[in-house]
Amino acid sequence: MRILREADAAGTIRVLLADDEQPFLDALSPLIERQPQLAVVGTALDGLGRSSSPTSLAPTPS
Repeated sequence: MRILREADAAGTIRVLLADDEQPFLDALSPLIERQPQLAVVGTALDGLGRSSSPTSLAPTPS
């Protein structure tokens, strides 16, 4: 499992989950979402076929 995290200006940590087991992602995502300071912004079954790259999820500069 690989987790990339980045805090936005509001202090929310945006999490991109990647693992090769969909049931694990399905179980982990709601647990993370229950934490008020965390937000799951995407999931992927592997690093090569990820649906969105971390750079496309980067915050825009203010």
